[in-house]
Parts: sequence; structure tokens; C-alpha cells
Amino acid sequence: MRRRRRGAVINVASFAALNVCPMMSLYAATKAFNGYLTRSLESEYGQYGIRFLCLFPSFVQTKMAAALIDASHPNVMMPTPERYVRSALNTFGVDVHSTGYWFHAFFVWVLRLLPCKLARKLG
Repeated sequence: MRRRRRGAVINVASFAALNVCPMMSLYAATKAFNGYLTRSLESEYGQYGIRFLCLFPSFVQTKMAAALIDASHPNVMMPTPERYVRSALNTFGVDVHSTGYWFHAFFVWVLRLLPCKLARKLG
């Protein structure tokens, strides 16, 4: 990519990296690392035309989500994988970090407005 002076890298983190997640500390920390790694790589290689994006998705209608919550029907809070991917790709080039989906970004924004104790219960 560096020789061609172009390329694209997408790393996937998790919403857990953006909010306090009791009993998921190690998972959240490793996902936060993905975000810092992506930002660092962008600062090192962006000058060579390589673009970077780290996604921090919340729930998407998948088998994994179904094991944790009722994911039987897609809704505004939980898009289908196809809808999520279309939305996430549209955020490429806007910033290095993105939730990839408008409602996930809105949810992060709301959680950051709330007192920490309340945000932990909702997140």
C-alpha cells in the first residue's frame, strides 16, 4: 500500500470500548486498543495515501447479538449486517473513528451526557 501510495484499512472495535462495561473490562480494553492502534497507524501512514477507519459498532442483528438480547427483528437501534456495512462504509474518510451507524453514534452521545452511574446501567 505504501509503495502504491494508496490503500484502505478498516479495523473493528466495539461499542464496549466507548463506555464502561462491568464484567467486560478486558474485552473493552482490547477494543479500545484497536482504536488507538488505528489512530496511530493513520498518523504514521496517512501521508502515504493510506486511509484508516476503526469502527465501534453497538448491536447488529447477528447470531452473536441474538445470544445476548432479542435480535429477532432489525430495528432502528439494531440494523441488519447489510444495512450496518452500507452505513459504516459511508463514514470512511469522515474521521478515523466511527460507530458506523447513526443510532449507535446517537446512543454514545446520550451516554456521554449522563452521569457515569446512570450511563453504566444503560450501556
